[in-house]
Amino acid sequence: NKKISCIPIFIYFFKTNLRGNKYQEIECGNVYAAIIPWLASFFLKKIYYSVYTYGTELTGLAKPSVRNFVIKKILCKADKIYALGDYTAGLLKTAGIKKRPVIFPPRIKLPKHTGNNPDMSILHLLCVGRLVPHKGHSVLIEAVSMLPDNIFWKCVIVGNGPQLYVLNSMSAEKNINDRVIIKTNVSDDDLWKEYEKASIFILPSIFDKGTEGFGIVLLEAMAHSVPVIAGNTGGIAEVLDNGSCGVLVEPGNATAISEAIKKLYGDINLRSALSQKAYNRVRNFYAW
Repeated sequence: NKKISCIPIFIYFFKTNLRGNKYQEIECGNVYAAIIPWLASFFLKKIYYSVYTYGTELTGLAKPSVRNFVIKKILCKADKIYALGDYTAGLLKTAGIKKRPVIFPPRIKLPKHTGNNPDMSILHLLCVGRLVPHKGHSVLIEAVSMLPDNIFWKCVIVGNGPQLYVLNSMSAEKNINDRVIIKTNVSDDDLWKEYEKASIFILPSIFDKGTEGFGIVLLEAMAHSVPVIAGNTGGIAEVLDNGSCGVLVEPGNATAISEAIKKLYGDINLRSALSQKAYNRVRNFYAW
């Protein structure tokens, strides 16, 4: 029980405060983790906390509700707020949070082998993400079902979640379940191998009770020099430098994704250019 597990933390704050220890500085990985230090700050002196923000938890924050009221109070009292990027910072501003956030984008370790030379006799399409509506997997399945017969393709979706049955049923209905493969339990090493095999990486995100605050899987694909197609929602455009190192499409538009796949498949120079720009962007801005 998460509520019970927070009690020892609360007790710890009281003990250290009573002992007269120096002020407590707490970094909270998300706004929900900041609930305890926020509450403790009303009763104890010398408690300061910072909060990391992402995206989905901030959508609709301007609407009146108990949840939103509490989250805004937590954020307003925070000593520091960290945001993944400009999009997340914009959500904070829209919600009325006046404190200027520190932009703190995620970083990844570059793979040892970054040259992406997949076997294009079979078009290996890759999508990585939790199987929830705002990830847009159903749009991807619709898009690949539109591809012409002269393109021999295989689509691997790596992820698990509540939409697993729906997506499997959808690919079966379209008679493409032999080419749409959903892998629900993949190790980090095996995921890296999927990136290495991929011809094109697709992140078909849409806005549906959630948002893609950043999309770290984009960084992973870009680090492997895989050309990217992504829905233009949330912070995705920021990661792809407004489309200079990836193809941005209208969110939820299966036809646009299908056309983008065909365009990249038929243009080796475009694939190469986007791959190189994508890798350079990760190396320059998002790598350790």
